[in-house]
Amino acid sequence: MALKKGDKERIVLHWNSKKIVVHRRLTPDIATEISRICKYYSADEIIEFINFYATILEPGIPEDQQKYFWTYKWNLYEFLKRGVKKFDGQELSNYQKKQTLAPADAIIFTRQ
Repeated sequence: MALKKGDKERIVLHWNSKKIVVHRRLTPDIATEISRICKYYSADEIIEFINFYATILEPGIPEDQQKYFWTYKWNLYEFLKRGVKKFDGQELSNYQKKQTLAPADAIIFTRQ
């Protein structure tokens, strides 16, 4: 996939909008990694992966209230290196925590 002018900056700005790990600028390492991954994915697909990651990470929501088990925060470079391939073809349901009843909702059977 060919990068268009401004795609690298657009990807970094979108990443920063998710408030996962904010980058002050586009570093040479990140620029190189974006160029490498854009051989396989378009900028729009990378933005979709970022959205997916932000959804399962749920930044700003306390861990005990999160619906997904994923909690590890990558910076953008690490995400491009590992996350894009990891999340390609995945569904949100693959990352959902197992449903458990809260103690107040549990039904207790006793013998009388």
